[in-house]
Parts: sequence; structure tokens; C-alpha cells
Amino acid sequence: MLNTEGRGMEHEGITTASERRLKPHTDLLKNGVLAALALMTPVFAVLYWLAIPAHVWPLVLAGHVVALVLCVAVALIYRRVSIVVGPDSIVETGPFGRPRRVDFERIRSALLVEVYRESTLETQANLFLRDADGRLVLRMRGQFWPRQAMEEVLAAVDIAPSASEHAVTLAELRRTSPELLYWFERNRLLAWI
Repeated sequence: MLNTEGRGMEHEGITTASERRLKPHTDLLKNGVLAALALMTPVFAVLYWLAIPAHVWPLVLAGHVVALVLCVAVALIYRRVSIVVGPDSIVETGPFGRPRRVDFERIRSALLVEVYRESTLETQANLFLRDADGRLVLRMRGQFWPRQAMEEVLAAVDIAPSASEHAVTLAELRRTSPELLYWFERNRLLAWI
């Protein structure tokens, strides 16, 4: 499901009505929150059960509050992620760091690759936008971004993507085009985590 807002946005002190904010899949956030609650509830229930008779339950409560604050912080960081497509540029706001602006004139090529998800036959689209020197300027992973969001970015930059003839694994992509991957994906052990 694509979460977009067509109204004007503010960034860098400018407000325009021609920008479009694209948001990543909301299901990932919902599933992450549910998984954290499913993990924390029985663990803290047992800890409270053991701590109350020993009169150390305030320590467990403090740990529980810290865990909940961390979950809320992760959710807020995830909600911060967006791509704003403007009339002449794309502004990417990742989970960490400042928004990064890429002018359309800098983008020279687009590559759309279907990548197998780990240990499945299911694939996800990955969009790579590169500059004239072949350097990656924007990547949209299908794990986080809906296909419709990728199509909106492609329509905005007005570049026909070259597409791979067949789906590839992350290992194949690591071997043939490591420059397209994030630093942690280039390392087999870190990519697995």
C-alpha cells in the first residue's frame, strides 16, 4: 500500500504544492511493533513474577520502560523516512542523518532489478538511480518501498529504466555490481543479519 500526500510540503524553508511525499510500507512498522510486544510481554511477565516477591520489581519496571522507549524511538525514526518528489529534484530522508537532495539533471540512468528475497522464490523490485559517473544517487529497495512509489520516481525523473532480464540473488548482485549495494550488503555476514 502506498502512503502519499499530495499537498504542499515544507523543507529547506520552501513550501510548494507540486511536491509529492512517498512513504515506505506501513506494514513493516506494524509488524515490528507487534513482534516487539509479542517478545516483551512474556519476558517481562516472568521478570515481574520473579521480581515482585524479591522486592526488586522497580528494576524490572525501569527495564520495561527503557525497552518501551526504545520501541517508540525506532517507530518515530521509521516514520521519518520519506522521499519527496519535487518538480526538479528528489529529497530523500533516511532513518538517520539529514535530508539529501538529488537534482533530476544529475540522474543519468535508472536500473530496475528483481532481487530474490533470502531463502525464497519471491522477488522484490530494487530501483537504482545513478549519475553520469555511474555512482549510485538513490536506491529504493522493494523490502521498504512499494512498486508504485518506484514508478512515481521513474515518471518524475523521466528516464526509462533498464531492467535485468531475470531475477538475481543478493549474492549475484554483490559479485557483479557491488557499487549498487549498501556497505553492509557487500559483506556476506552483515547482509545476513
